[in-house]
Parts: sequence; structure tokens; C-alpha cells
Amino acid sequence: MNELEQIFIEMLNNIDDHKEAYNKPEWTNEAIVKTWIKAHETQLKKLFISGVTTNTMNEDNKKVWRGAKVKCDLCSYEWIAVYHRDCDKLECKNCTNMWHFEEVEII
Repeated sequence: MNELEQIFIEMLNNIDDHKEAYNKPEWTNEAIVKTWIKAHETQLKKLFISGVTTNTMNEDNKKVWRGAKVKCDLCSYEWIAVYHRDCDKLECKNCTNMWHFEEVEII
């Protein structure tokens, strides 16, 4: 968690250091976060994916929840998802469709 905390601190310090540049209408909180994520995408992916493995989670002593890296069969976007074992469709974060998916290996 310290790595994630450090990323947020760096982002806020950067905003403090460049207040004049960020004090424009186009720099909404959403735009700042999206820009920061894009600039630090590799670091963030390593941080989040390193802590996620394909695990089965228990619910009432039954293995019903899955956590895995998945790929949308419609647009091929990959993300980490937690889903019920009976689930055959997920809402893709990229194309926003409810579509079939497949598990992919975490590299």
C-alpha cells in the first residue's frame, strides 16, 4: 500500500507545484486523474496486478467467486475482475457492453 500512497502523494505534490497550470477550466479533477494515470500506467499496472492472482474466494464454504485477469471477447480489452463462477458475461470497462469474456494469464 505504501507504493500506492506514494503515487498519490507525488500527484498531489505535482499539482501543488504547478497550481497556475492546473487552474484552468479544462483541468477538472477527472482530467487531472486521467492524465496522471496515463503517465504512470506501467507503474500502476505493476502495483495492482502484482497483488492479484487467479484465486477462488469462498462464500458460505462454497467456492463461488473468482478473481482473474479477463479479456472482453468483443473488443479484446483486458482488466482484473471479480465475478461469480456462474457468470458468463461481464460489463467491459472499455466498450461498456455486457459480453462474454475469457480468463487470460497474468504476466
